[in-house]
Amino acid sequence: MSSPSPPAPFEIGVMLNNLERDRLKAFRVAAEQGFRVVHTSALPEAWLEGEARQRYAEAARSSDLLIDAMFVGFDGQSYTDLSAIRRTVGLVLPHYREHRCQVAFRYSDLARELGVTALAAHIGFVPHDRGHPDYGPLVETICRIADRCRENGQTFRLETGQEPAAVLRQFLEDVGRQNVGVNFDPANFLLYGTDRPLSALAELAPFVQGVHCKDGRWPMAADALGVEVPIGQGEVDFPALLAKLRAIGYRGPLVIEREHGPRVIEDVRAARDYLSKVVNANLSGPRP
Repeated sequence: MSSPSPPAPFEIGVMLNNLERDRLKAFRVAAEQGFRVVHTSALPEAWLEGEARQRYAEAARSSDLLIDAMFVGFDGQSYTDLSAIRRTVGLVLPHYREHRCQVAFRYSDLARELGVTALAAHIGFVPHDRGHPDYGPLVETICRIADRCRENGQTFRLETGQEPAAVLRQFLEDVGRQNVGVNFDPANFLLYGTDRPLSALAELAPFVQGVHCKDGRWPMAADALGVEVPIGQGEVDFPALLAKLRAIGYRGPLVIEREHGPRVIEDVRAARDYLSKVVNANLSGPRP
């Protein structure tokens, strides 16, 4: 079976399990919806070995989809509210850190088997204070994962939005690994109330390795999450965002993410149509 061809500039893809929660069927559903480029969603940790791993790998290989990035996830995470996220998500939490580092290694090995050249992950809320007791160990853990990814021919992308862009940039500079960057999600800065998408992109421009297209609105109250909405109905200025991505030299895929809502597939289709128009308008304009 031949490998899928590389993505075209700004080719529109989709987060795989937004379309179908069944992780094996999702590959087929994405192809039926006309997508070629995908980001895979997190797997139960038990799927990273044994028969479940083999079934998943076969579904991925037989789909002929291009997996631009495989998202790393961990058992026990909850995104129900800010408190749950702080208690359960990522690699910053010391009592989970070593186990989850080993899980990330297993993802990297699976990605190598599938020919996937990028992992991505929410690592949790990066401490704003570099002197915080969790800051140094988190830097060390990301370095360890990055080194495993480098051995496997991969980059490691940190998901954006749970801290201001300047804090994340400082963290990336402290990590100091050439194969570590960000999967830039403009809506997450709004949902977490941490930054504005365009200024965040300017801050993180040297580190952008992937892009999620999602929309949202700023939180209405302190200690609350904002609201995710269909693309084009929130506060992300996608024409300006795409123009800035083009100006900084990004030419990778634009991967739709629609996590919630009663009409997810319809919203994804509408998002693809909307983004296609934005891409065509941008690419037909003068070069930055």
